[in-house]
Amino acid sequence: LDNFRVLREAAEIAQLYRDQCRFPALCRADVGPVITSRYGGQYCNVYTEHYGLNTLNYVNLNKNWKNRCMWIKCTYICQTDKTHLSFFFFFFFCKLKVIVLLKYQCKMNNENHNSRPQAFWSPSDTGLVFVGWWHEPFRLGLKYCANRRSSLFYVDLASGKCEQLSSNSSAVCSPRLSPDHCRIVYMECGIFGPHQQCNRLCMYDWYTKQTSVVVDVVQRAREDGFTGIYSSMLSSRCWSADSQRVLMSCAQRCRKDLLVVDTSTGEVTSLTSQSEEGSWSLLNIHRDLMVVSCSSPNCPPDLRVGFLPEKGSESKMSWVTLEETQPQADISWQTLNFSPPPEEDNSQYPGLDFNAILLKPKEMTAGSKLPLVVMPHGGPHSVLVSEWILSTAVLCKMGFSVLLVNYRGSLGFGQDNILSLPGNIGTQDVKDVSSMACSFGPVTATATAITCVVEAGYEYNTDIHLEPAILEQMLNKSPIKHVSKVKTPVLLMLGEDDKRVPSKQGIEYYRALKALQVPVRLLWYPGNNHSLSKVDAESDGFMNAALWIIQHLSL
Repeated sequence: LDNFRVLREAAEIAQLYRDQCRFPALCRADVGPVITSRYGGQYCNVYTEHYGLNTLNYVNLNKNWKNRCMWIKCTYICQTDKTHLSFFFFFFFCKLKVIVLLKYQCKMNNENHNSRPQAFWSPSDTGLVFVGWWHEPFRLGLKYCANRRSSLFYVDLASGKCEQLSSNSSAVCSPRLSPDHCRIVYMECGIFGPHQQCNRLCMYDWYTKQTSVVVDVVQRAREDGFTGIYSSMLSSRCWSADSQRVLMSCAQRCRKDLLVVDTSTGEVTSLTSQSEEGSWSLLNIHRDLMVVSCSSPNCPPDLRVGFLPEKGSESKMSWVTLEETQPQADISWQTLNFSPPPEEDNSQYPGLDFNAILLKPKEMTAGSKLPLVVMPHGGPHSVLVSEWILSTAVLCKMGFSVLLVNYRGSLGFGQDNILSLPGNIGTQDVKDVSSMACSFGPVTATATAITCVVEAGYEYNTDIHLEPAILEQMLNKSPIKHVSKVKTPVLLMLGEDDKRVPSKQGIEYYRALKALQVPVRLLWYPGNNHSLSKVDAESDGFMNAALWIIQHLSL
C-alpha cells in the first residue's frame, strides 16, 4: 500500500461518523392541503418524517391546482383483544368515524388461520379488501420471506361473506385501489424457491371480476433495459390521477429507478434512467404531484417534487428541489460491470453478468494503491444500489476504497440471474466476490435453515424430508464445514433476537475459530434482530468494524 493517509484514531472516526449522520434517509412524505394566499398564490406543505416544508409554490410549477385536492380515507386494523373485536378507523373530511364490528368476528378472527394486514375500504365502502397470509404449516417472517403463501380477500360488511379475489397458490402484497375505484393493482410472486425474486404486477377489475397480468416476470433484461419488478412494497399512493398508470421505485441492476407502468398496455417507462443520481425513491404521489428522494454513493438524500407528465410525454419530466444536499467533494464513485470467465460460467444459465459499485477518495493519485474494503450483500438474494450509505461514505472519507458487489444471484438483473445461485451457493457467489472483508448476520450452518434447502439446489416444499444425502450436501456448502481453512481475522456481530439465522450458529463458528487460534471477536447485541438496525447497534458495529480492519491491516 502507498503512504496514503488512513484515519486511525477512534475519536476522529467517531466524529466523522457523527458528522455524516446529519443526512437521514427519507422513507415517506405527506402532502398537505393547498392554501391560497390573499394575492392568489397557491402553496402547500410537504412533510417528511424529519421535517415540514412550506416552500412548494404551485404557480412556479405551472400547474393549476383548483379542485385537485381531495381527502383520502385511511384504514387501520388493530390487534384484536380477548373479545375478538376488530376496529376499523378512517378519516373523512377531518371527522373520525369508528366502526365496531361485532357480528363479523366469525369472519375476521383467528379461526380463518391467516393474518390480515394491508387493508383498505372497498369501492362504495361496502367492505374491506385485505391481504391474508396463511399461518399453516408455519409462519415465515415476512421481512425476509416475501413469498409466503397469501391471497387477496374481500369481506362484505353487510353479509359477512369473505371472498378470495386472487390465486390460492401464490404470494401477494401491496394491493392499491385506483382513484376511480375501478381497479386494484398488486404484486404477486410464486411461493417456495428463493425468498426474494422477480414479481408480477397484477390488476383486478372490481366490476368485471377479471384479473390480468400487467407486467410479467422478466427472465433476462429486455432490449429497453428493463429487468423486472423487485420492489418489496408499492407506495401507499402509486396511481396517477387518471387511474391509468402506476408508479414505483425499483432496482434495475445497481440503480434504483422511478418507473411508470401503463396498466392498459403493460409498457414500462423510466423517469430517471438518464439522471446522474443513482437511486430514486417514490415517497408519495398526490393528484400527479410526485414527492421523491434521490441520492448517490457520494451525495446524501435530497427531497424533490414534480408533476407526472401526460401519458407518452414521460421524457419531459422535470423536478424542483425542496431540500438540497451537496455531493461529498472528496468521494468519487463508478459502476463496474463484470462477466465471469468461461470456466466459471453457469451451464444452466449461461451468459449472465454482474456488477459492483466502487467508491474511492478523490484525492488519490493515478496509480496509487489504497486499502480496499469489499462488501457483498446478504440475502443471498438482495442488491446493493448506487445510493447514499452511511457506512461506506465514512469508510471512504477515512481513506479506504469500498467495493459493493452484486454477485450473480442478486436482485435487479432478471429472474434467471436469481435462479442461477441455488445449487451453487458457496462457489458461484464466492468466485464473483474474490474476497470478503465483513459479513453481517452470517449463516454458518445451512443444514438448519429453510431457505438453505433451496440455495443448496433442492426444491423446497412444506412436506420435504431432509434425507441424509440432502443434509450432507447442505453441510458441504456451509461455512462451518470449511472453518479449518480460515486464516483471516474474523469479527462476528450477532443480534440476540435474530429469528432469521439462529445466533447459536454464530457462537459455534466463533468457538471453532477460537479452537483453531484464528484471531476472532464476537459482538453481541441484545434487543437486535438479524439486521442489527437499531441506532446503537449500527453505530457500535461500524466503529468496531473500522477499528478491527485498521488493527489487522497494521495501518
